[in-house]
This record gives sequence, structure tokens and C-alpha cells, in this order.
Amino acid sequence: MKILFCILLCFMLNNAGRIDSNVNLELNKDWEDYKTIFNKKYSDETDLIRRKIWEENMKFIKQHNLQFDLGMKKFTVGINEFSDMSQIEFQSNILSVNQINNKNNNNNNKNDDLPENNFITTPNNIKIPNSWDWRDKGAVSPVGNQLNCNCGYAFAAAGALEGQNYNITKTLEILSKQQIIDCSTSYGNLGCSGGNLSKTYAYLADYGSELEEDYPFVAFINKCRYDKSLATVKPVGFKYVSRGKETDLLNAVYNIGPISAAINASPNSFKQYKNGIYDDTSCSSNNVNHAVLVIGYGEESGESFWIIKNSWGSKWGMKGYMKLSRDTNNLCGIASMASVPLIRKQ
Repeated sequence: MKILFCILLCFMLNNAGRIDSNVNLELNKDWEDYKTIFNKKYSDETDLIRRKIWEENMKFIKQHNLQFDLGMKKFTVGINEFSDMSQIEFQSNILSVNQINNKNNNNNNKNDDLPENNFITTPNNIKIPNSWDWRDKGAVSPVGNQLNCNCGYAFAAAGALEGQNYNITKTLEILSKQQIIDCSTSYGNLGCSGGNLSKTYAYLADYGSELEEDYPFVAFINKCRYDKSLATVKPVGFKYVSRGKETDLLNAVYNIGPISAAINASPNSFKQYKNGIYDDTSCSSNNVNHAVLVIGYGEESGESFWIIKNSWGSKWGMKGYMKLSRDTNNLCGIASMASVPLIRKQ
């Protein structure tokens, strides 16, 4: 993934003169403000490159939000920490292309006897309310930021396990993402270069999860320092939601708890999402490359949506959350590979 950015860097450096002539001087203060707000620091050469990418994203944001003001879009986009990144770089460094729950891969990892071919069954005779939010129940931990570590899978899996643990103990314990990053590589995960939800649950079923305070996040892969005596939450396996069926996902979110989901997050509009109901149909239901936590659902002005917790910090989206259009042909693949860990009551 670094090679792609190096190619981009060399190309832009070789064309630095042309790039400089295209810089919009009227945006000088905005550019300086952006670097201050998001703590961006560049060399003189890199500043020019990042400035040009940022300006292109500014144009996209302005055009999109104008369409929103005209009633042509249902969501807004805005500046965030990814606004100085090209789409090639973003997809290479932040998203896990072909890594999340790729069922076509040969699985030679441990715990093949986990019920990964089983699917969740939920009661059909329970009335489902029009809206539900597990944050209101105290089952969702604060939004985290994976930074430049490609580990959305660890945040999503830990969040789902936190929710299941809360349902049993009525206590929200924030679980370690760094433990998953450091210690699950023998199960097929790639640390800060991507991972797989099912492989993560296989690892956690064997070892359990330590608390965040005992094994804090550092945003890079390190030597595993797992301590069995500190592992407080241990699933017995996991189950999938029926593939592609948003109605089954709805039942699972309401009846079971926050659900981890592998999605496609490739569009620039997803990267720059700010507010409203995201309904960009260019967001494919195939080729999932990121993992999020589905923590609820709702309706707004006749439009149905999922409530998604992301791992890109509180300055992305709606303080780290997104409203994703529901019942829109499985938008972004939200129901393609949704799963939840299983915990037995003691």
C-alpha cells in the first residue's frame, strides 16, 4: 500500500511547478486552519502536494453541499482528517481491500469448528419499534480513532463484544483493540494492514479480551503481550446474520445488540461524510473493505436508516457516527457480512 503512495508522491513532485501554479491563494487561511485543527505537519514539498489534494476535496465538498442545499442530496460532506488524502491513498492505507471476511480464502487457521456457517435466528413474533439506539441503553463505548492503523475490524469486533457483555452484566467494559491487532496474526489477521471479523472472533474465543486500560491502543502493531489473568470477556464463538437480508439485520440489532458489519467504504462521499442520511448508490454492496458497528436504526422524514459507529474519530461524520440509508438494496453491503459474537451466561 505504501508503493501506491510513493508513485503518487513522485508524480506530483515531478510536476510541482504546475501544481503550484494551480493553488488557490484565496484558500491560504483555510489551509492553515485545516492543518492546525487536524494537527497536520508536512515538509515544504509535501505541503504542496497535500494542499493540492485538499483543494480538490474542497471542490468536491462545495459542489456536493450545493446540491444538498438545492434538495438534490440527502446528506452533507465536510472537511475531516482524510481531506488531504487521495482516494488511492485512502483506499490503500485506511481500507482493508480483500481482507474482511473473504469467504473465498482458504481457511487454514485455528478454530475451524467455530459455528461460522450458522446464522442468527430471532423471534418473529416480537414487535420491532420504529427506532432503536443502543447508545441510549449504555451498551456503546465512546468513538475511537484507528488513525493510520488499518484495523477497523478490531474496533468493530471489540464493539460487538462489548455490547454482548453489557447485555449479560449490565456493565459497559471497554475492550482492547490493540490486543487483537498484536495477537491475532496467527489466525490470519494482518495487524495494521487489515483483518477479518470471523478470524478475530476465532482468536477471542480462544483467548478472551483484555480491557482497553490494561492493553491500550497505540495504532501500530507490536509484540503480543497478552496476559491470560487480565482477559475478562471471552466469547464462545460467533454467528452471521443472513447474508444480504436487511430485515434480518434489523431483528438482530433490536433483539441481540450492536452488530459488527463488513462494508464497502470506497466512495469519496463516504470518506468526506458529515451529516444526514447517506444514500450514495455508487457505494457498492460488493467488495467490502472496512468494518463498522451497527448500533441502531431509525426513520427521518419518511426515510429509514441504520446508525453506524465508525472508528475514524469524532471529527468524522456525526461525531463519529453515520446514518446509512436502510432498505436501499443493501447499500454499501451493510447486511452482506454482518456478525455477532456469542457469550454464555455464567
